[in-house]
Amino acid sequence: CTALTTMLRSLLSSCSHLARAPAASAGPRAFATAAAGRKHIVIAGGGSGGIAVAASLAADGHEVTVVEPSPYHYYQPLWTLVGGGLASVQDSRKPTEEVIPKNVYHVKDRVKRVVPGENRVELDECPPLTYDILLMATGIVPNVDAVKGLKEALKEDKRVCTIYQYDEAPKVWEAAQQTSSGNALFTFPAGPLKCAGAPQKIMYLCEEHWRNRGVRNDIDVQYFTTLPAIFGVKKYAERLMAVCDGRDIGVNLQTTLTEVDSGASKAKFTDATGSEIEKPFDFLHVGLPHKAAPAVTASEVSDDSGFVDVHEGTLQHKRFPNVFGIGDCTTLPTSKTAAAVTAQSKVVKTSIREFIEGKPLSSVYNGYTSCPLVTGKDKLILAEFRYGAEPHETFFWDQGEESKLQYFMKKEVMPKLYWSLLLKGKWEGPGILRKLLNPLGKN
Repeated sequence: CTALTTMLRSLLSSCSHLARAPAASAGPRAFATAAAGRKHIVIAGGGSGGIAVAASLAADGHEVTVVEPSPYHYYQPLWTLVGGGLASVQDSRKPTEEVIPKNVYHVKDRVKRVVPGENRVELDECPPLTYDILLMATGIVPNVDAVKGLKEALKEDKRVCTIYQYDEAPKVWEAAQQTSSGNALFTFPAGPLKCAGAPQKIMYLCEEHWRNRGVRNDIDVQYFTTLPAIFGVKKYAERLMAVCDGRDIGVNLQTTLTEVDSGASKAKFTDATGSEIEKPFDFLHVGLPHKAAPAVTASEVSDDSGFVDVHEGTLQHKRFPNVFGIGDCTTLPTSKTAAAVTAQSKVVKTSIREFIEGKPLSSVYNGYTSCPLVTGKDKLILAEFRYGAEPHETFFWDQGEESKLQYFMKKEVMPKLYWSLLLKGKWEGPGILRKLLNPLGKN
């Protein structure tokens, strides 16, 4: 572990010198059919997947346009640590202009609708863009209206909080510090959400904080999840249940938050039988429900679920061959995480390149994703898995054991990989590391 830590610190040092090139910004443009070999690629969304792919395809010499309205780009995995008082929320964002590559056009507008039959992207305010190839990378958006009373509670009740938004994450730590007794409830929602482990990560950090303050015996900590297990991969679910048992955390399965009544200090749930349950609360952390972006649901690129309908292996659209998808906005049956995007970026870049060359698509995404499950301020279970909920670990040790080294990687290494390598198109997941450090495929 000491040797590996030294190697990781060396990697951090090598990352730090990479320049942050200023983005080239452009007004709205309509492109004619691209010249042979050089294509106009429109990327709808400037999140991690969109920018990572843009960097690589622009370096290939293609005309790349990213449509992204937000003035800031966010490293959202940091918000768990922000909510636990272990990081500053300001460190989780940079101006979008700083992270979009300088050889990529940036249209500061929002995608309203895609018309794939006409190779056209319609925008809220600017004239439409035409494309040779389209990459859908719009992500997903919070759906606070899915829980009755939640929107008002987040605005008006300091006891109700969430780490799922930039402005809200610091309020979680404030609420945790102000809680000294009573019922602390943590919820996992029905439907899609970003990082399925986050609702329980923040629970472990808050529980540890209360224990260190000497007030834990006065606080009943309960976790409510709509799922039939605490985590979707059996190996890690068993380890996490052991953590909860050892720390006297109640786990309530197949129990979905449906309403927050701040005035009565009650959270209302529905269980697997359809019965309604009311729980009084003194602290309530809500894992926010999410939904597909309106630009996706309003377009033919979506399926009945409202997400971009792509092949699970190649990430090419099932009906429109010059359309591809990456990340949270897709129908891919895997957890929606930044780690998943790293592996998907490698596949979708290869697929687009082969499509341009007229070759059969050969690269196949295996569903890889990762969830660094923080269980305390210096320990972590590093869940890595692929399609079929099969563990797919990078290192030779058992990553299901709580580890300080794994926490170090989460807090210190992963942000550097994100800002300095992934967004430059230079980090495509830990596949190479896995071959070196876990060649026998243990765990």
